[in-house]
Amino acid sequence: MKQTIPYHPERLTNSGNIEIAYDAFGDPQARPLLLIMGLADQMITWHEDLCRALAGRGFFVIRFDNRDIGASGKLENQGVPNIPLMMLKKLLGLPVQAPYDLSDMADDAVAVLDALNLKNAHVMGASMGGMIGQALALDHPERVRSLVSLISAPDLIPNLSILKGFTKDLADWATGRDSDFRTLSPSLAALQFLVKPVPTDREAFADFYTHLNLVVNGKGVPLSTRESREHAYELFERGLYPEGAVRQFAGILGSPDRNHRLKSLQTPTLVIHGAMDPLIPVRMGMETARLIPGARLKIIKNMGHWLPRPVWRELFQALEEFWDQEG
Repeated sequence: MKQTIPYHPERLTNSGNIEIAYDAFGDPQARPLLLIMGLADQMITWHEDLCRALAGRGFFVIRFDNRDIGASGKLENQGVPNIPLMMLKKLLGLPVQAPYDLSDMADDAVAVLDALNLKNAHVMGASMGGMIGQALALDHPERVRSLVSLISAPDLIPNLSILKGFTKDLADWATGRDSDFRTLSPSLAALQFLVKPVPTDREAFADFYTHLNLVVNGKGVPLSTRESREHAYELFERGLYPEGAVRQFAGILGSPDRNHRLKSLQTPTLVIHGAMDPLIPVRMGMETARLIPGARLKIIKNMGHWLPRPVWRELFQALEEFWDQEG
């Protein structure tokens, strides 16, 4: 008999003066699992089938829209940041001022837990969501049972350890030596989407989003363009807000790097990264695992910067082994 997974419809809660939208799957008495989505993407990018599969494995699965996206509150009065200037300042080591930072976004996650009367939860964040998850575990360690940092990084700027890794990868590539993964990234094709205007026409947005998915998915397992396009329509109908994504990116740039702080993190952590990630190089995921004491590392060889269905089996296996040991 097929298991029926309860769905708890979308609701709103307040994080300071900002409304945060969230929904959930599964038994509220089960282990809570909070999912945090990445830059410019709504909570529904955590695929409903994936959420139900996690709920079927004994979790109360919660997902939410980050501020400035989807059905959550928009900070329209903060204007649109100058990203090229902020990136230049970041590269030069100069102070970067942003409307908010990752710690503020971590506070939004706390507000969702509070709304559900949850003292703590297992946390899994993807890309920017992984950075928010790291900030959440650092700022509010009592609220995080365990952390899964998925296709993410300790900072946007590679540190010395990562740069040494890139040098080795480049030498391997130049001499024709084989490698289990390709780390000569991020690719220019992927980076352009950080500054490329988002179309506001329905079909144009579907074209844009499907192309983006294909690029960041990389050269690993195939991605269903049909599913990607259908999801683009769902995002469009739910509501686009490109200006918010710009402020989210500014929030990443305006946040201090977590390299030093992660060395003191005591939260049980699993780092998962795609070997074919063309947006956040796998070396940055490896560095996240190196910095966090006792962190486990899982590299999925045929995965890029996305979660297509063909990688779910290996993803679930890694998650289950981790959570079985952590409770």
